[in-house]
Amino acid sequence: MTTKRFLIGIDPGTQTGLAVWDREKHDFKEIITLPLHRALVEVQTLSEYWIGKHQVCLYVENPNTWKPFGQSTRGRLQGAGSIKRDYAIWKEFAEYHKIELVPVRLQGTLKKLTPARFKQITGWDGRAYTRGTRQ
Repeated sequence: MTTKRFLIGIDPGTQTGLAVWDREKHDFKEIITLPLHRALVEVQTLSEYWIGKHQVCLYVENPNTWKPFGQSTRGRLQGAGSIKRDYAIWKEFAEYHKIELVPVRLQGTLKKLTPARFKQITGWDGRAYTRGTRQ
């Protein structure tokens, strides 16, 4: 486990989920969804702001750990391909910017939680929002 203060979780997809956890305050700073290119800029901005003061660590779903079971549909396989592409982009981005990246194994992780379960686990009472739509 990392000792870095800010942990940034990335959920790749059509809209990239991005959650920033402050380990010192035990609180989410932000939970948002945005396009991949904007998520990359967001992480770069955050890491540059915290460089020297507080470092960041990225946690990104690693689709290479996914083991298909049963019959997979063509659409599901195409979706897995785009997630693999996104993961490769995040990995290259992290290496270039010297940001620690921790790949997250897909099997055995908590995924697709209901808002009530997420609140129970994390204490987060807000909703994820798409950048530019927050009230």
